[in-house]
Amino acid sequence: CNKIGYNINKVRTARSARMYLKTRDMMPYKVFHYQVKAHFFSKDNQSFTEQPIKISLYGTHGEKEDIPIVLPILDSNKTFSFLITTDTD
Repeated sequence: CNKIGYNINKVRTARSARMYLKTRDMMPYKVFHYQVKAHFFSKDNQSFTEQPIKISLYGTHGEKEDIPIVLPILDSNKTFSFLITTDTD
C-alpha cells in the first residue's frame, strides 16, 4: 500500500495514480481507518437490504462503541468486507 501524509518516501512509478483519503469535516482532520470482515451464518438462506448494524472497536489506545453502519445487502453464509473510520485509535 502507498503511504500518504507527512514524512513519506516518494515512490516513482511509470503511471500516476489518484488516491483519496477520508477525513473529518473539522480540525483535526485525521481519522483512523479500519477494514472490517464479518461472516453471517444461518441455517436458512436469508437476504436483507439496507440492513443497519453497529460495530464496536476495543484496543490498547482506546475504544469506540456503537458505530452505525448500513449494509446495502446482507446475505446469509457470506463474508462481507467494508471500511469504517473513527476519530479514536
